[in-house]
Amino acid sequence: MTIKNEEMSEKKQLTKKTKIIISIVSIVIVLAIIISSCFIWQNSQAIKLIANTKTIEYGEIYTPNLKDFVEEKNIKNYSIDGNVPNEVGRQYPAIGEYKLTVKKNKESQEVVLKVKDTVAPTFAEDIVTTISTVVNTPLDDVTDQYKDKVTDLDDIKVTVNGANINYGVVGEYKSELIATDESGNTSKKEIIVVVNEKNQMNSSNGNKKPSGNSNSSNSKPSNNKPSNGGGSSNSKPSKPSSGGSSGESTTTKPTHCTTNSNHSIKCGNMGRWFNSKNELVSYYDKQVKYWNDKVDNGEITNEEYYANVPSGYKCWSCSYCGKWTGDFKYFK
Repeated sequence: MTIKNEEMSEKKQLTKKTKIIISIVSIVIVLAIIISSCFIWQNSQAIKLIANTKTIEYGEIYTPNLKDFVEEKNIKNYSIDGNVPNEVGRQYPAIGEYKLTVKKNKESQEVVLKVKDTVAPTFAEDIVTTISTVVNTPLDDVTDQYKDKVTDLDDIKVTVNGANINYGVVGEYKSELIATDESGNTSKKEIIVVVNEKNQMNSSNGNKKPSGNSNSSNSKPSNNKPSNGGGSSNSKPSKPSSGGSSGESTTTKPTHCTTNSNHSIKCGNMGRWFNSKNELVSYYDKQVKYWNDKVDNGEITNEEYYANVPSGYKCWSCSYCGKWTGDFKYFK
């Protein structure tokens, strides 16, 4: 009878140990499940960026866009906050850096838009390539003389490279104009600098281009654009005056701005010139609306939409006539 009681006691002890082991294993499994779930959940909440910076060219219109920072397939789970204000009086942001915030649920991460100017100034095709001065009168800053013949979105400075010029000796010297914008981009144009005796100059100002009209006070190079004034002292060609006393007035046929290809700078991929920048912007907006309407109405696929709708633009103006043209920017 005693032996049986001992066997029953051992069985009870084994059962108790088994229960403890089972409990411990169960707890370990539950903890493993909890830890794995937390890891999966945290991983699903993490922000995954394809880039934390976006750089655009100065002059480009920009609206904060998640596609610049997040994979397109994940965009629906994200949002972006922040503002990229336009430069005062312009349709695009100023040069600099702008902070934006990408958000996903309660997580957020800062990204940066950088606006840089990497485009050098452009000289007009008909820019005067011979400039005169007098002995011992060096040419340096000639910005006022050439500013209407250089195109750039930034303010520019135009100087003469005097390395090969001996201003103390009469003669002709090969040199170059150097146009530099505020971002440090430069363009160069070969010119001839003529150093004259003082009594050979028509003007007492050595930085002025000699003019055939001794009464002219205009120091800027002529752009050959017809003028509406019949009796002005401006050296630009003038239209015949029906009420003037002289019968010798003639009309100069325009040599610029008569087609898309003979402005001071090339026509953009917009394929046309506009009378004002506002007119160009209006045309851009119409193009965007056109493609928005087509995709909204189901007439085209998303792929066709992103392949054709402009995502922005860059524009510039002709130094002859003041008209505007530009390039559309695209997603692809």
